[in-house]
Parts: sequence; C-alpha cells; structure tokens
Amino acid sequence: MEKANTSAGTILVVDDQAMIRMFGADIITDAGYEVVEANSADEALLILENAEGITLLFSDIDMPGS
Repeated sequence: MEKANTSAGTILVVDDQAMIRMFGADIITDAGYEVVEANSADEALLILENAEGITLLFSDIDMPGS
C-alpha cells in the first residue's frame, strides 16, 4: 500500500549554524511541511535552481558567502 503524501508544502531552511537550522527544520516538519536544508546562500541557490516544489524560503539574513 502506498503512503499518502500529507505534506503541506516544501520549505527550504537556510542557516549557517547547524543547531539553529536543525531546530527550525524540526519545528517546520512538526507543522506538517517537508523541509530541505542548506547551510549557505550558495547551496540554497543551487537547490532553488535544481529543485521543484519549494514553496517557501526560511533564511538567516546574515551569512558568509556570496
């Protein structure tokens, strides 16, 4: 039997601090969303360019990188 998709959407969580990123991802997952994580702005851009279905970006605003 195939499991029904109960996800409310997919959210990209971006933060360079692993513990904060994981904590945010856990909260969002518990709310019923699928989560994709990135640890830098550059990684987030690659994910956004190649992934389909991301409906929201939740990001730290002060991160190293380009």
